Amino acid sequence: MRRWHRKAFILVVSEPILEELARVFPTPYFTRRLSAAEIETAFSGLRAEARIQPITIPVSGIATHPADDLILATALSAGAEYLVTGDKELRQLGAYGGAKLLHPHEFLTVLDRQGAG
Repeated sequence: MRRWHRKAFILVVSEPILEELARVFPTPYFTRRLSAAEIETAFSGLRAEARIQPITIPVSGIATHPADDLILATALSAGAEYLVTGDKELRQLGAYGGAKLLHPHEFLTVLDRQGAG
């Protein structure tokens, strides 16, 4: 988050990603880790500061979960160089449409190598 706020990279989301976050933020996984105020701040910060990318290139049947196709479509539509995800199954693709799929720790390593810390 600090690197994003320091403009080390551009964070791209789409409306389907924001809708999914709105659905999952109230689940125990997040509510055990973040207060309601922190969740609201994170969500409103994403909506205000991330680049919201319209999905202009649809993706279907690539990911093991249909909702993940929307993630791929967002990256493809944005021309993203990296798609950062904790989803192990999605990362197994390795790359899609020119975007390398990386675990967040791997992405931090890339940023470190680029001197974008």
